[in-house]
Amino acid sequence: MQAVRVAASPDGQLVAAGTISGEITVWNARTGQMVNQFQAFRSAIRALTFSSDGQAIIASNSLAPDVDEALSEPTIGIWDAVDSTLLHTLTGHTSQVIGLAAIPGDTLFVSISSAELRVWDTVSGSEVRNTRPSEGAFTSIAVSPDGRLIVAGGTDGRLAFWEAVLGRLMYTTQYEGGDVQGLAFHPAGTELAITHRDGRVVRYIIPDGDQS
Repeated sequence: MQAVRVAASPDGQLVAAGTISGEITVWNARTGQMVNQFQAFRSAIRALTFSSDGQAIIASNSLAPDVDEALSEPTIGIWDAVDSTLLHTLTGHTSQVIGLAAIPGDTLFVSISSAELRVWDTVSGSEVRNTRPSEGAFTSIAVSPDGRLIVAGGTDGRLAFWEAVLGRLMYTTQYEGGDVQGLAFHPAGTELAITHRDGRVVRYIIPDGDQS
């Protein structure tokens, strides 16, 4: 098994890994025992996360029309984390979904492609919001621990911050460290860890007044 994406449930009880062949395997994090394994897509898992309550697994596919013509468009799947029942199949993104993040304390989650950000409801599978910024190309996304702030990073070093509930773009700022390939919030919500294509990991302190 060649894992390309890994995610942990919010309570730390489960760990999921998505493979290059489109399989998702779930383990009990404490015992190491496999909980389930299922074929999510026929192409590689591109993004992977758990719902905020840890009851569902959310994943997106890599675009590979030569592998599976039926899934040649960007697709997000939602499965029961324990028995792998497919709950919803979501489409609508116009390019590959490269990031997924659940909003803590809510049923909502965020998906991002290079040109758009969408908010969905995990339970109903319905789209709640769609945002299409006018510049830059997104590469990564993160949600603050309190669920109030969404941040997306781009290849041009741009960081964009939204209110998670209202979907209002609060501001954008130019990060001087270059391209942003990955984002993660500090548990306090006041800092970000930013990863780069060359392997660097940089600590970024969110300026006072810009925090959620």
